[in-house]
Amino acid sequence: MFAYGGYNQNVYVEDANTGNFIYRWKISGAVHSVVFSPDSKQLASGSSAFVGNSGELHTGGAIMVYDLQTGKLLWKNAIDDIVYSVAFSQDGGLIATGDQGGFVKLWDARSGSLIVSLKKQFQQIHAVAFSPDGKYLVGAGGYVNIWDVKNHRLKRTISEQDGEVNSVAFLSKSHLMALATNRGDISVWNIVNGQKIQAFREQEDSINTIACSSDGKKLASGGSNGYVKIWNLNIVK
Repeated sequence: MFAYGGYNQNVYVEDANTGNFIYRWKISGAVHSVVFSPDSKQLASGSSAFVGNSGELHTGGAIMVYDLQTGKLLWKNAIDDIVYSVAFSQDGGLIATGDQGGFVKLWDARSGSLIVSLKKQFQQIHAVAFSPDGKYLVGAGGYVNIWDVKNHRLKRTISEQDGEVNSVAFLSKSHLMALATNRGDISVWNIVNGQKIQAFREQEDSINTIACSSDGKKLASGGSNGYVKIWNLNIVK
């Protein structure tokens, strides 16, 4: 199955083989991010608003988590700013959100309780991602902050990239992180020592999303020019 959402204020889950709808949830706000839990039993969404239990409209943003076995909403929380990015930790126990106000927030995936709110930049957060080992949390926008998940301390800031970061992807089972910007640049970094490993220019247009293959050897990028490109990362050590 796959999931998606958009400005029509709905979250959809479809069968990847047949294209049939499995679930559709009305959000009452633009949906900016959806993500499956690692065990595919839950789906989290980040949006610009939602309707409360009494019918009241909460402006700003929201995070919602759904049970994919029952189709029921497990929990939802209002956030002061639009939520642009959502990510599950690798063990499924934590959810991170990045919002328009520049905050990275860490939530308990089961209860919906806010664990900590982190802010080290004044620009909006376009992307959040956990490292494969679950030790680090990345929040990216005008620059990139790398947080220690356990003690919530800022470990490193990367600000040398050209343009604002739209997407973050980790190479499989490593501390290598790929960044894509609104100026068409892709770079690969070691988050432990802050070293840039590789950099190349994809296009003149904004790169909206990137994803790494499961073996960490290839990277796919999608941009505002409508093209999807595949890149060879075999040279990355």
